[in-house]
Amino acid sequence: MMASMVRLAVFVLGISSVVAQLTLLRELLSAFNGNELALGIFLGNWLLLTGVGAAMGRRAKADRRAGRRLVRGQLWIGVTPVLGLLALRVFRDAIFVRGAQVGIPAAMFGSAVVLGPYCLVSGYLLTLCVALLSQVEGGKGLGTVYVADCVGSVAGGLAFTFLLTRWLDHFAILWCVGWLSFIVAAYCGHAWRSKRTTLAWALMAVAWVVVGVSGVDDWSTRRQVPGQELVFVGNSPYGRVILTRADGQLNLSESGVATPLAADPARVEETVLCALAQRPDAQHVLLLGGGVTGTGRLLLDHGVARVTYVELDPLILELGRRFLPENLDDPRMEVLATDGRRHLRSTTNRYDIVIIDTPDPVTSQLNRLYTVEFFARVKKVLNLNGVVAFGLSRYENTVSTELERILATAHRSVSEVFGRVLMLPLGRVFFVASDGELYGDVAERLRNSQGRIQWMKTSYLRAMLTQDRMSDMQRAAGAPALVNTDFRPVLYFLHLRHWLSQFERVPVVFVVLLGIAVALYVWRVGTVPRAVLSSGVAASALEVALLLAVQVACGALYQQLGLVVAVFMAGLAIGGWLGREALWLSPRRSLGRLVAGIGLYAILLPWALQWIAGGADGRVGVGVAMACFLLLTVMLAVLVGAVFPIAGRALAAEFASPASRLYTADFVGAWLGAVLAGAVLIPVIGVAGMCRAVAVFVIACGIAVLAGKRVK
Repeated sequence: MMASMVRLAVFVLGISSVVAQLTLLRELLSAFNGNELALGIFLGNWLLLTGVGAAMGRRAKADRRAGRRLVRGQLWIGVTPVLGLLALRVFRDAIFVRGAQVGIPAAMFGSAVVLGPYCLVSGYLLTLCVALLSQVEGGKGLGTVYVADCVGSVAGGLAFTFLLTRWLDHFAILWCVGWLSFIVAAYCGHAWRSKRTTLAWALMAVAWVVVGVSGVDDWSTRRQVPGQELVFVGNSPYGRVILTRADGQLNLSESGVATPLAADPARVEETVLCALAQRPDAQHVLLLGGGVTGTGRLLLDHGVARVTYVELDPLILELGRRFLPENLDDPRMEVLATDGRRHLRSTTNRYDIVIIDTPDPVTSQLNRLYTVEFFARVKKVLNLNGVVAFGLSRYENTVSTELERILATAHRSVSEVFGRVLMLPLGRVFFVASDGELYGDVAERLRNSQGRIQWMKTSYLRAMLTQDRMSDMQRAAGAPALVNTDFRPVLYFLHLRHWLSQFERVPVVFVVLLGIAVALYVWRVGTVPRAVLSSGVAASALEVALLLAVQVACGALYQQLGLVVAVFMAGLAIGGWLGREALWLSPRRSLGRLVAGIGLYAILLPWALQWIAGGADGRVGVGVAMACFLLLTVMLAVLVGAVFPIAGRALAAEFASPASRLYTADFVGAWLGAVLAGAVLIPVIGVAGMCRAVAVFVIACGIAVLAGKRVK
């Protein structure tokens, strides 16, 4: 009876953890206008705080009060995600300047305050459940908890990806998952016959119903947009979307990034006319992004016969059709809700111009639209002497060091594919590239334009395209630069540096002390926990590489990425079950070989990813490529999942303390991999370099286990 209750509690904890993590991370990105560096910090805080919670369970025992602690913990994790969400919405602008971006230290502190109450208790509950279950199952208890947690994570991840975000807002998602925790707490409390716990549950259930029907979700959302009319709130697969109206203008906020939904004539005209000035007789244009704000309509107004508009997020298209139908409802415009790179791979059309009207490559997903491989794919769908055009950053008469690096990298990357590249310093720096002739006299080329020009008149162009400004562009283009590629996203890293330059630097003392603390922990944690830590590093870092490769080869469709994550969690559960049942194996020898095997996997992974990504263009096709990525994901997850229960048997002197040590090591390793891989190692040394670095560390830990005379 007790064993089944504990398994159920861990299963629900796995569901709650994944759903709460994904929901709160999306809210944090919205609150702090985050990019992938901020996301890595938020995820790192989640993992690190959960590891601290597991360390707090070092002395957890299966005594008479253990059942009550489990029930109270379930009640706590049911409530705290909603409280964290409300606190984030209400107090963000009270603590920080409204509308201002927040630097790294503030984001670290703010996310720790929001995530800490949940993560600390969830980590503690994992070790407490191991202590309870080990009374019944002995040495298998640790493996059972690990598998149940992974299975719950799979269920939670699938539900969040394919169901919850389609129908519910963030508050409703957390409110419903809170009920799941309450029900399990009631079941366990009744079984342990705790009257006090039953009374507490009843009071909290009543309060939870009141919270759900009180309209607090709508109230907290309005607190985020004071002085504006709330028009629409919804969940896109790619973030939380808020649409407001102020002074007659519609404003769209997705994941905290606010942009006017109504057309910005300056931006739209610059985007359209920089390209049309080069090919005024263009008949068919491919537009990647920007169509909702009127870019596609302006192309048609200036004589283009046909526009194909590709938008990744279907909710953006839905809002555009509802509130700005004039920008999309034209029979000459084909609107597609898909990934831009996926469309380039599958289309049989040929275009005179391809316009990339997306934000700057501040994420690895956006960076895919500015790589050498992407430009090569664009060239294949262009007609003879066709043009590709895009804008980057902003130029205000001075080219800073960071901006020069960005412009030089973009120029060199597009120059690898096209014979001629022109840079035009307008509101943004516009790049126009082709193998045909390009023209710098934009004003003269637009003199006979068919459509009406509001912004890019001759006087404006002469003021912006002066000799000194054009000379700045030439100097930037000639600066030394690396090439931006799919598996070495240099441009993304440079944009992160440019973004960081806006804030005060993180104190060097803090970075040094943190590095020393991590190094000391890794050194002193012991041979077996260090092996678990290394598998956590590998799991996080190599999964980032796999997700990047999936986006490169198959597109950034949300369902595909969600499937990869779900398959990874399922592989962890399978590996955990195999490691739990393999009692005939020598635990230390098996652990060393497993960890060394993960290192060998890391060495071979870059070649596999390159081969599959290259084959997706024709050799194997997108479907087979996706199947290969899923197979690689399962292989990694099974290896990593088997490590944990085998390491538990290697530390089987007692059950609570080893569980605490191993869970802490696992979460710290995952934290290191999450923080370092995507934001630092891959942009700086590429996927192959990152995989080699991980392999060296993991293999060294595996050899240490095999060579050690005793288990520490």
